[in-house]
Amino acid sequence: MSATVTKHGVNYEFGINDPDTKAIAESLGLQLISLNIKETPEFKAEAQNETGVTDGKVLGPTMATFEAEGFIRNKTLFKTASGQGFDYDGWWFIIEDVGDAGQNRDFRKGTFTGTANRGIPNPAD
Repeated sequence: MSATVTKHGVNYEFGINDPDTKAIAESLGLQLISLNIKETPEFKAEAQNETGVTDGKVLGPTMATFEAEGFIRNKTLFKTASGQGFDYDGWWFIIEDVGDAGQNRDFRKGTFTGTANRGIPNPAD
């Protein structure tokens, strides 16, 4: 559940409980408790002068990697999520790895990791 708290005139948002994360739970079987997104260039290229000093650098378009952790709500959907994707914050994330972790005193948790590239849209759009 998400909530917004205001302290000293600054709004802080806690939790993730938006329509995108609810859609992930329904279609992929994982109710998210954390979602970490890192944006980096797709590629980096450097040019060096004759003495080996870098004198030029080019960064490619932005891509994103993600790590998601949550509670497994539907084991069948969860186990078949590799290669599928989901929309979140304007990105189409493709799930590359699915992890399942059981613990003695906790609910069954799972993880997804994968990538998103600006040039790869949601195939349903």
